[in-house]
Amino acid sequence: MLRGAPPRHPFLTNLTKRTPGYRLRGEKSDMATIELRRTHTLPKDEAKRRAEAIAVGLKDKVELDWRWEGDRIVFESPRGVAKGTRGMVSVSDTDVRVEIDLPFMLRVLKAKVESKVNEKLDLLR
Repeated sequence: MLRGAPPRHPFLTNLTKRTPGYRLRGEKSDMATIELRRTHTLPKDEAKRRAEAIAVGLKDKVELDWRWEGDRIVFESPRGVAKGTRGMVSVSDTDVRVEIDLPFMLRVLKAKVESKVNEKLDLLR
């Protein structure tokens, strides 16, 4: 350990592996992060229902595992073509926020993935 560097706590180390977009200060990431936000005028329950419908569609298409955690869908792809991809979709009363971490091998597809996510977000309006 470097002199003056804060000690690494096991919880924080695990958190960096599981939480999209979270890195300890100074850490490098091999992930390409996509962050999108879209406002909506739908009732929150309807926005959540539509977000879930998108997640269900992606489950079979790219072997995505997902679950609800409060008002957000947390997803990851432990196998298949999108292996290593993880992220979340947060639904509020006024907007939907999407955060996706693409692994190193899928970096070249970032623009295409971002475009597809934007198309899906347009369905939430």
